[in-house]
Amino acid sequence: MQDPVQATFPELRVSDRGIEEDAVTIGEALEAAALVLGEKPIDLADAAAVCAAEMRATGLAGVVPGGVGAAALAAAESNVRNEKVHEGEKTTMSDVLGNASAVLPVNKVVRREDAVSIRAAEEQCRRAGDEMETGYGVSAMVMEAAELNEDGIF
Repeated sequence: MQDPVQATFPELRVSDRGIEEDAVTIGEALEAAALVLGEKPIDLADAAAVCAAEMRATGLAGVVPGGVGAAALAAAESNVRNEKVHEGEKTTMSDVLGNASAVLPVNKVVRREDAVSIRAAEEQCRRAGDEMETGYGVSAMVMEAAELNEDGIF
């Protein structure tokens, strides 16, 4: 009898390497989205953007089990399954993203290429689900953060 296969994940540690003082990180941009979008129920496109943001921050090819991306996906799927539930009872952006910097195992300064990748994930999911573009979501907050970093305005 063979031993069962066990998955192993690289050990991830919070790293300050490469984080410029006062520059906005991906985690902080997600927390800003939580503040601005607050009580908006998280949807699948939001979750796709959060997953893309987590992958850009960590450099991994998928979401971190138990991480902010996984939490966003679970919340969005729950909100979809419970679409008839009163809006106030759904999981919101602030519920999932309020402490994103603390939950991300690795954080990095957000750059324009990160924001473009995150926006593409959000838009692709919105198109696939025939959802209307709101013009202001997770990817918009990340893009604003990237622009602040580019302009040197912290």
